[in-house]
Amino acid sequence: FFQAEAGIRDFCLSRGLGDVYKRQKQYINFFNEPIKFNNRKKWLEQSLYHHRDEQIIFLDPDNGFVINKTGKKSMKYVLAEDCKTYLQNNKIIIFCQFQSFRKKTFDHLKYIFKKLNDCDVATSLPVIRNRTGPNTFFISIKPKQVKINLDKILEKYSLQYNKVELINVV
Repeated sequence: FFQAEAGIRDFCLSRGLGDVYKRQKQYINFFNEPIKFNNRKKWLEQSLYHHRDEQIIFLDPDNGFVINKTGKKSMKYVLAEDCKTYLQNNKIIIFCQFQSFRKKTFDHLKYIFKKLNDCDVATSLPVIRNRTGPNTFFISIKPKQVKINLDKILEKYSLQYNKVELINVV
């Protein structure tokens, strides 16, 4: 189960998202419907319709990004096809990814970026790293035709918090 939401919010350093959502309700447009195992495509279409007026979609999966996952566990991931669909609809997407305990930070991010590139969902934007336990990465991808300077927005955001930093992977 993961949710799609649009809007602006503070990253909560403890990842206690409920408190953040309550404080920021006026800025966030939630789409918090469960993904049905046999109809993920319909969920995605409903999410796009729900967020038709928003440009930035924040995806909050339980387990991060994966190229292709089948079975019931696939509902806990952002799939490459989900990313492609949002991008084809001119949506900027930001998704969270937890640090792998088996890989060093930069190696883990390089692996994710390679996987994104392999499935034609490449990004060159810096990654926001929330340095709390566990480390959480926020990976941003924008369609080429969108003319927002997201690099500057991410940089400005990272300067506001002492446990947040930007990592340039590319």
